[in-house]
Amino acid sequence: MVLRRARHDAGLTQADLALRTGLTSRYIRSLEAGKACPSLDAVFRFAQALELQACDLVAKVENEIEPAVAGKGTPLR
Repeated sequence: MVLRRARHDAGLTQADLALRTGLTSRYIRSLEAGKACPSLDAVFRFAQALELQACDLVAKVENEIEPAVAGKGTPLR
């Protein structure tokens, strides 16, 4: 969800993001669908392509998943 939102905010299609990162559109589709997890290298590529800091991109993911696990007694911090 975070990747899709950031991509939309940047006005990019999946194909655009694939070209900017050197990754495939298929991989980006699977990430956006929650069927895959990005490598650390991919996180840095996405951040650069989206003109974000990698730590900010990761923080957005953390903020999104934290409420989901907070009720399960598993703190992330």
